[in-house]
Amino acid sequence: GGYLVTARPYEFDELRLLAECVNSARFLSENQARNLRRTISNLCSVHQAKQLNSDSRVVNRSKTINTAVMKSIRTITDAISHGRQISFKYLSYSFDNLHTQVERRAGKTYIVNPFYMLIDNGYYYLMTYNGNKVWTYRIDRMRDVKELIVPREYEKEFKESVDITNYTNRVFSMFGGKREKVTIQFRAEKLDTVVDQFGTRGVKYEKVDDDHFTVTTEVELSDMFYAWIFGFGR
Repeated sequence: GGYLVTARPYEFDELRLLAECVNSARFLSENQARNLRRTISNLCSVHQAKQLNSDSRVVNRSKTINTAVMKSIRTITDAISHGRQISFKYLSYSFDNLHTQVERRAGKTYIVNPFYMLIDNGYYYLMTYNGNKVWTYRIDRMRDVKELIVPREYEKEFKESVDITNYTNRVFSMFGGKREKVTIQFRAEKLDTVVDQFGTRGVKYEKVDDDHFTVTTEVELSDMFYAWIFGFGR
C-alpha cells in the first residue's frame, strides 16, 4: 500500500499569496502571523510548507503588539451584523515609553456606531459615523472592545451621505477632512498612479496637451492629501 494525492483544495501559488498577505498585515502580531502561516502550511505538502515559510519576505512592515486583535475583529463583526454600538479604549504611543501604548483621553471609553471595516496600507480600520462625520480607528489600537445592547444610530444618514465604494479613493491614509471638489494637473507619465488612487467612477480626466492632463474629483482635504501631492516633487 500507499496513497496518491491527486488534487488539493488550493494551488501552491494561491497559498503563497495568502502567506504574503499575512506577512504584510500590520494589524497582526508576530505570533498571530506565525500561527496563520502555520495554518496555511497545513493545506500543502511538508516540502511546500518549508518553501512557503522561507520564500516570502516583507520589508519595513512593523507588526502590532496588541495580541487581542482577532478577538476585537470578531466582536466588531458581531456588532455590525447585529446593528449595535460598541465601546472600547483607544491606545497610542508616548515618549515616556515607546514599547507600550497608553490609553488616550486618560482612559475614557469611546462609544461609536460601527459600520464597516477597511484594510488600507496593511492596517485594519473601523469606520464609524456620528451623524455629522465619518471617523476611522485602527483596530490594532483598540482595547477592551465590547458590543453594547444599544442599537446603532444614524443608519439612514450614513447610507445617504457615505459612498463606501469611493471612500478610500477620497481619503488619504484614513485621514479625513473637509470634502472638496478639486482639479489637479499632472504630467502624462503619472496617469497610471493617478488612476490607481482615484479610479474612474465619477472622476473626470482631461488631456491638456501631449505632456499633461488634469483630473477632477472629490477628495477630503487633509495634511496626508497634500503630502501625497508634494510626493510627486516638481
